[in-house]
Amino acid sequence: MLTQIQRFATKKHVLIFLGLDLILMFVIMPIMGGKMAEVTEHAKPLDLEIPTYSVEFAHEKIEAYGEAGRQLYKTIELTADVIYPLIYGFAYALLIAFFFQRAFPAQSWTKWLLLVPLATTVSDLAENLSIVSLLNAFPEQPNHLAQLAATFSLMKWSLILSTFVIILLGLVLFLIKNRKAKQEQREAVRS
Repeated sequence: MLTQIQRFATKKHVLIFLGLDLILMFVIMPIMGGKMAEVTEHAKPLDLEIPTYSVEFAHEKIEAYGEAGRQLYKTIELTADVIYPLIYGFAYALLIAFFFQRAFPAQSWTKWLLLVPLATTVSDLAENLSIVSLLNAFPEQPNHLAQLAATFSLMKWSLILSTFVIILLGLVLFLIKNRKAKQEQREAVRS
């Protein structure tokens, strides 16, 4: 699978998936947030708490959403917030593959870096399922589910940060390699 992602990491595919990521990030998810704000004054979803939250905080938020807020949040978690992690995880994996393949073309170890954004997707989806379980359990407030959601949230945000560090490192290494290649071409032309 990692090798297939590397093969798929063309400029065109990277731009398509980054475009989809940006649409979801700056259009679809804010619309969903606006819809939540319409039905509850405690609109900030648990999965946007950075880096995590306490069990008590999770229970307070779930209760404060109200019935309409809980239903809408559950719908968002099971629709848009399933698609979004899949898109951003794949987009970031493609971006990492694109940069590192060009910075280190003969190195097979770079494919293992793709596991970080893919693990981010898995932890985000697990966080969503934990939150949906909390929403479904209400008015019961199972501490183990709240702790599980908080743990997956911490994992997700930690992995997102790691993903961005890898992307930035890949970009820098790619730019350095490009600059060296252009400099070598200019020197070869002068010779």
